[in-house]
Amino acid sequence: METAKLIKENLEGFVGQASLYKLSKKVKYDNNKETSYVICSRAIVMFPGMETYIFPANKSGEVLDWGELEGSQIGTFSHETVLENAGYKLIH
Repeated sequence: METAKLIKENLEGFVGQASLYKLSKKVKYDNNKETSYVICSRAIVMFPGMETYIFPANKSGEVLDWGELEGSQIGTFSHETVLENAGYKLIH
Protein backbone atom coordinates (compact mmCIF):
# COMPACT_ATOMS: atom_id res chain seq x y z
CA MET A 1 0.00 0.00 0.00
CA GLU A 2 1.22 3.51 -0.85
CA THR A 3 1.45 6.21 1.85
CA ALA A 4 -0.02 9.65 2.52
CA LYS A 5 1.80 12.07 4.84
CA LEU A 6 0.03 14.95 6.56
CA ILE A 7 1.59 18.28 5.50
CA LYS A 8 -0.83 20.90 6.85
CA GLU A 9 -4.08 20.83 8.84
CA ASN A 10 -6.99 23.27 9.03
CA LEU A 11 -6.74 24.80 5.57
CA GLU A 12 -8.73 27.99 5.12
CA GLY A 13 -11.59 28.41 2.66
CA PHE A 14 -13.30 25.06 3.18
CA VAL A 15 -16.60 24.16 4.80
CA GLY A 16 -15.64 21.78 7.58
CA GLN A 17 -12.06 20.61 8.12
CA ALA A 18 -9.51 20.21 5.32
CA SER A 19 -5.89 19.02 5.34
CA LEU A 20 -3.09 18.77 2.78
CA TYR A 21 -1.32 15.43 2.25
CA LYS A 22 1.70 14.36 0.19
CA LEU A 23 1.33 10.99 -1.54
CA SER A 24 4.10 8.46 -2.15
CA LYS A 25 2.62 7.75 -5.59
CA LYS A 26 1.15 10.43 -7.83
CA VAL A 27 -2.57 10.44 -8.47
CA LYS A 28 -4.13 11.21 -11.85
CA TYR A 29 -6.84 13.81 -12.38
CA ASP A 30 -8.42 15.81 -15.22
CA ASN A 31 -7.49 13.64 -18.21
CA ASN A 32 -4.11 12.29 -17.09
CA LYS A 33 -2.62 15.27 -15.25
CA GLU A 34 -0.76 14.11 -12.13
CA THR A 35 0.06 15.42 -8.67
CA SER A 36 1.68 14.14 -5.48
CA TYR A 37 -0.55 16.33 -3.28
CA VAL A 38 -4.19 16.02 -2.27
CA ILE A 39 -6.58 17.82 0.03
CA CYS A 40 -9.00 15.79 2.11
CA SER A 41 -12.04 17.81 3.12
CA ARG A 42 -14.67 16.59 5.56
CA ALA A 43 -17.92 18.29 6.43
CA ILE A 44 -21.38 17.68 7.80
CA VAL A 45 -24.01 18.92 5.37
CA MET A 46 -27.78 18.80 5.51
CA PHE A 47 -28.06 16.20 2.74
CA PRO A 48 -26.63 13.53 2.72
CA GLY A 49 -24.98 14.21 6.11
CA MET A 50 -21.30 13.40 6.52
CA GLU A 51 -19.00 13.55 3.51
CA THR A 52 -15.25 13.41 2.98
CA TYR A 53 -13.77 14.22 -0.41
CA ILE A 54 -10.29 14.06 -1.90
CA PHE A 55 -9.20 16.78 -4.35
CA PRO A 56 -5.95 17.09 -6.33
CA ALA A 57 -3.77 19.92 -5.04
CA ASN A 58 -0.37 21.54 -5.36
CA LYS A 59 2.25 21.73 -2.60
CA SER A 60 0.90 25.15 -1.54
CA GLY A 61 -2.50 23.61 -0.73
CA GLU A 62 -4.40 25.02 -3.71
CA VAL A 63 -7.02 22.77 -5.31
CA LEU A 64 -6.08 21.95 -8.92
CA ASP A 65 -9.47 20.49 -9.88
CA TRP A 66 -12.76 20.28 -7.96
CA GLY A 67 -13.63 16.82 -9.32
CA GLU A 68 -13.58 14.34 -6.43
CA LEU A 69 -10.86 11.72 -6.66
CA GLU A 70 -11.27 7.99 -6.17
CA GLY A 71 -11.69 7.15 -2.50
CA SER A 72 -13.99 10.11 -1.74
CA GLN A 73 -17.00 8.96 0.24
CA ILE A 74 -20.39 10.10 1.43
CA GLY A 75 -21.29 8.81 4.89
CA THR A 76 -17.85 9.02 6.48
CA PHE A 77 -16.09 11.78 8.40
CA SER A 78 -12.53 10.43 8.26
CA HIS A 79 -9.55 11.52 6.18
CA GLU A 80 -7.84 8.24 7.03
CA THR A 81 -10.78 6.20 5.67
CA VAL A 82 -10.95 7.98 2.31
CA LEU A 83 -7.18 7.82 1.87
CA GLU A 84 -7.30 4.07 2.56
CA ASN A 85 -10.19 3.76 0.07
CA ALA A 86 -7.84 5.34 -2.49
CA GLY A 87 -5.01 2.90 -1.62
CA TYR A 88 -2.92 5.07 0.74
CA LYS A 89 -1.95 4.42 4.36
CA LEU A 90 -1.80 7.55 6.51
CA ILE A 91 1.61 8.06 8.12
CA HIS A 92 2.86 10.68 10.56
